[in-house]
Amino acid sequence: MRATATRWLALQAADSGDAGDAALAAQYAQEAAAGVVYDLHQFLGAMGVTLEHPLHLWTYRLKALLSELGGRSAHAVDAAALIWGG
Repeated sequence: MRATATRWLALQAADSGDAGDAALAAQYAQEAAAGVVYDLHQFLGAMGVTLEHPLHLWTYRLKALLSELGGRSAHAVDAAALIWGG
């Protein structure tokens, strides 16, 4: 469900070309990705923290992407400023 919502927000941002929609989609995608990776670690019995399973590569990649351009909070502030003019 999170992946589908992320996809629709990204499609909305691409269709409208609005910077506020793009910031909102980026913020939601980062929030959803953190939850999805957490769930994957739970479903796999924490196998993602070992080198025997490739999930650890995606986890480290996610942590790097979450800090990109200021992280989730920066995207949320940008979205609020662009959408509501604050």
